[in-house]
Amino acid sequence: MRPIQVVLVFLLLLISIVFLSRLRSSSRNRIMIFVLAVIGILMVLMPDLTTTVAHFLGVGRGADLIMYFSLIGIFFILLVMYSRLREVDAAITTLVRQLAIDQAYHATESNKLSADSNGSPEIDKQ
Repeated sequence: MRPIQVVLVFLLLLISIVFLSRLRSSSRNRIMIFVLAVIGILMVLMPDLTTTVAHFLGVGRGADLIMYFSLIGIFFILLVMYSRLREVDAAITTLVRQLAIDQAYHATESNKLSADSNGSPEIDKQ
């Protein structure tokens, strides 16, 4: 086993353990991380297998295949994150709008109460 393989396997295991133990996630996400970690470890430990799969799919090298799949994965993650960001943005907009309406309502009610306690409001006559 080469030193880079030891480092890569260690990093894959560390990232997987941190994700599974520290971050809240659904069981679907946990299974996906576990499967990706196992595939990653297999690719690190058996690089010839990656090349064989790449040739089967019509790609010249295993490293190229990994890069293609990584780019597709990154774009997918970006789309999911952008979609989630838009959802959060819409939720914040709704909350701020409701808060502004509530504050305006309470300010109006408080003005009415203070006017009633001082007597009837005076009307300016010119």
